[in-house]
Amino acid sequence: MIGSAYVSLARLEFQKGNNDLYIPLAKKAIAIIEKPSEWQQNNGYKEMEYTFCISCSGNEFRLAELYMGMIFFQKNKTEVAEYLNLAISHYEKAGANSDIMGNAYMRYAIMVGVRTNTETAVEYFKKAIPHFELSGNKQQELNATTMVCASYWTVGDYENGFEYSKKSVGLAEKFAKHNVPELSKVLLGRAYYWMGRFYSAAGDYETALKVTRKGQSYFSENPGWKGNWSALMGDIYRCLKNYDSSMHYLSSFEKGSEPSNGKLYLAILYTDLKQYDKALPLINIVLENSSQNENLGNLGHDYTERAAIWLGKKNYQAALSDA
Repeated sequence: MIGSAYVSLARLEFQKGNNDLYIPLAKKAIAIIEKPSEWQQNNGYKEMEYTFCISCSGNEFRLAELYMGMIFFQKNKTEVAEYLNLAISHYEKAGANSDIMGNAYMRYAIMVGVRTNTETAVEYFKKAIPHFELSGNKQQELNATTMVCASYWTVGDYENGFEYSKKSVGLAEKFAKHNVPELSKVLLGRAYYWMGRFYSAAGDYETALKVTRKGQSYFSENPGWKGNWSALMGDIYRCLKNYDSSMHYLSSFEKGSEPSNGKLYLAILYTDLKQYDKALPLINIVLENSSQNENLGNLGHDYTERAAIWLGKKNYQAALSDA
């Protein structure tokens, strides 16, 4: 009962977003639940049941939920990984259902893998997929599959990435055909978007255009992904040396100071057109963002692009420094 009281207090502070209060309350609840013999009395009291997880071991499930809650207030990557591992371990002991397990693996992939190690992200996204297949959660099945191909893209593993891209598009087309009601349109569009990127990387620009166009209607109500789609279309046209069409899709990214793929691709387009003074401020914005977010893969690419701009401006020392 005392453990339940601390759990309730911790949840209340979690809802308020109170980091300083949630974590000590959660730790107190965990300590009591893990050693119930020191607190329990023989008074017939039974801990609360979880109606959405009937077969779960109640205490194990509560421990998992408490550890899962703690990750949202941690900036230390090591502690995030530790709490997620503990949460997953207790979910497994509790016999949590497939949806809960799939979401736990997804969270680990995103919060630990994507932030620190892409190979870990691939591993845990893959672990999530069979759980969503088993639970029938088509939205998350498609999401996890698409995230695998996106993660492979990040590390330059185009062969495996393209295989998962085909799986992602296959799922998207199957679900769209059967009009799965809960399915996000953006998820359907993302499947085509990533396949377009893989075809573009392979130099098959005509197929890349064809595939990417299929995603257009799915992004119509999502400004962020609509921008990503336009940026990709512009870059594919640039690769085809159709600079007018490329500028049609990329010119809108000239404005503002927010970094984006569009700004990056517009900078590369200006470099191709030898308009280096227009390219430089754009790549500076993109590079600063990659630096602040410690995105090493993007940072290396951004420095390379800026080196090309300096080279075009005949500033060889700056080009050498960035390269």
